[in-house]
Amino acid sequence: GLATPDEIPSQSGNTGKFLTTDGSAASWGTVAGGWVPIDSVTASSSSSVLLEGITSDYDSYAISVNGIDPSTNSYLMLRVKYNGTIQTSNYGYYIWYGSNNQYAGDYSESSDAIYMCSSNAAPENTMSGMIYIAGTETGKKFASYSSIGGSTSTSQAVLNTGSGAFSSSSYAITGVQLRPNTGTFTSGSFTLYGLAKP
Repeated sequence: GLATPDEIPSQSGNTGKFLTTDGSAASWGTVAGGWVPIDSVTASSSSSVLLEGITSDYDSYAISVNGIDPSTNSYLMLRVKYNGTIQTSNYGYYIWYGSNNQYAGDYSESSDAIYMCSSNAAPENTMSGMIYIAGTETGKKFASYSSIGGSTSTSQAVLNTGSGAFSSSSYAITGVQLRPNTGTFTSGSFTLYGLAKP
């Protein structure tokens, strides 16, 4: 017959796991490899969004950026959360972007955020892409980030690729804030994934 509530193990602390059995008792199993969804936020006139759930359970993380519609021309900025606070210094980045056979780059060795993706014409265009993160645990001097993505509008497309780092070894990173450098995100979604350890 159907399992009774006391036959199902506690769901607390078991995000991303699957229910399995050894033939006599149910338990939670960990997915062997692959990206596990951890947190997701849908933007709605948002000046920033926060994705949390970065722990030592995973070595690498990815953020899927889906159809983000900015209220005005803007860059997608990334900041980390650690020690309970969004950090606003100790970032460095390089971004490359191109459209209509024109290419340019931008970089900073001392920034208030990592600049990831540019929006060339709002509000009709949207940003999409992937951001990859590694080195988030305590004791790492740098948390490194790389991204590939772009923005599209009715008139043109902008392609972006970039990398950056946050420098600190004092605390483990627990979350990531994404925000436009000006205006808001009117719609779209962000999803944080962890890469399951083998």
